[in-house]
Amino acid sequence: MELLQSIMMLPLLFIMWNLTNKMPRRKGSESNIQLSIIVLFTGIYHILQILGVFENVTLNGEILGDVLFIAILFALYQIFQSTQRWEQWVVYIGCLVTGLVGFCIPLPVLHPILSIILGAAAWYYLASDMHRKAKIAIVLFIFSKMVVLAKLFIWDLSSLELLIALITVSAYTIIISYIVDYLIQLIRGTYESSIQDPLTGLYNRKQFAAFVNKSIDRKIHVYVIFLDVDNFKQLNDVFGHKKGDEILKKVASILLEELEGSGVAGRYGGEEMVGLIVDPHIDMLELTESIRSRIEHEASFDTPEGTYSVTASIGYSSYVEGLSSDELIKQADEAMYAAKKSGKNQVVEYGKYESSTINVSDRNLTKAGNM
Repeated sequence: MELLQSIMMLPLLFIMWNLTNKMPRRKGSESNIQLSIIVLFTGIYHILQILGVFENVTLNGEILGDVLFIAILFALYQIFQSTQRWEQWVVYIGCLVTGLVGFCIPLPVLHPILSIILGAAAWYYLASDMHRKAKIAIVLFIFSKMVVLAKLFIWDLSSLELLIALITVSAYTIIISYIVDYLIQLIRGTYESSIQDPLTGLYNRKQFAAFVNKSIDRKIHVYVIFLDVDNFKQLNDVFGHKKGDEILKKVASILLEELEGSGVAGRYGGEEMVGLIVDPHIDMLELTESIRSRIEHEASFDTPEGTYSVTASIGYSSYVEGLSSDELIKQADEAMYAAKKSGKNQVVEYGKYESSTINVSDRNLTKAGNM
């Protein structure tokens, strides 16, 4: 049985070793390093267990295994939450309580206590906060291991065997669930950071282009919106980048709300944002005008000199068979530029303006200078 447990523990320890190096380290704390070292020694212990090194040892390595588990779980607890002085006293008192509980509490009194504890544990396991459950599970598991050590060397705590077994199984389940949950969050976070803009939460330029490509490949009639916040460089220079970031996030939230259920939004670069509309029946002029109007009314802010008006120039284009995704986005970009040339804070549909007013070289210079 111990050989099987050791074989099963090695993959889990390998996962924990990798996770330890990816967990954020709190300032002034070395708990990540402690955890890495303890995981390493625990892994070595289980390898030696598999090799049969402890076969002729009196306690068959059980003491070392329990001590290592207490240490590794205490280090995990420190990862979740910095250990305060009062928490250290809780551990010390817990050590004393685990030794005295079987000696001081008569069996008839102990059974109701166990029922209450098990009922509370079952209720708590159904809670949604996995992070909090993991911390509690670690604490319970530490004390259950302390009880095992007390059982070996102090008093016969046979009346607690059921509680120890249930706590141990529950703790293993919750801790492994937490590790799996952490892995999923890690993978999801890595994936989202590769496709999303960190400031606004919108899709990044590459992912947005991929959405447009996919829609065109499926022969879906789509529209592309190209939006640029007017005079954004001036706003940054006067009010600072923090205020500029707030405005970008506000504009992004408006764009997301307006496109909900009909498309996706992305940040193309700087103060430029884009939208992909996959609903062929939508009224594009009404939609884009709503976006423009909301930005003007909701993103503007008060200053000591009066209200600073935040506006946006918006262009949009409609897919025509034969267009590539780059061409469709470029058309929306040109329409947005036409809106800027016409006085800003406007909506322009691609092709509904004098083509002579759009000069590609001028557009590139304008982007470099930031209108």
